[in-house]
Amino acid sequence: MKTKQLTKKQLNILQGVNDSLETSRIVLKKYKDEDNFELTSHMQDSIKEKISGIVTFMIYYDLKTFKALEGEFDNLRAAKELSVEYLFDNQL
Repeated sequence: MKTKQLTKKQLNILQGVNDSLETSRIVLKKYKDEDNFELTSHMQDSIKEKISGIVTFMIYYDLKTFKALEGEFDNLRAAKELSVEYLFDNQL
């Protein structure tokens, strides 16, 4: 399957999304490193909610851009640090 080349606008949006999630990812890793199960789970849920909000906004703001970035949004949702396996790793 041939991948589409993203426009500068789409790349800027994607960079903005990644930048907006970066602090939450850092905090998530910190809680995980501390073996704080509850706050790790909370941060995972928070990041998932942020991604969902961004996706909802993009659908209403610019459907064409959303469709171009849909695969990237799917990749964000499927990130390993948001998985149940990540949450329970080292919990035994």
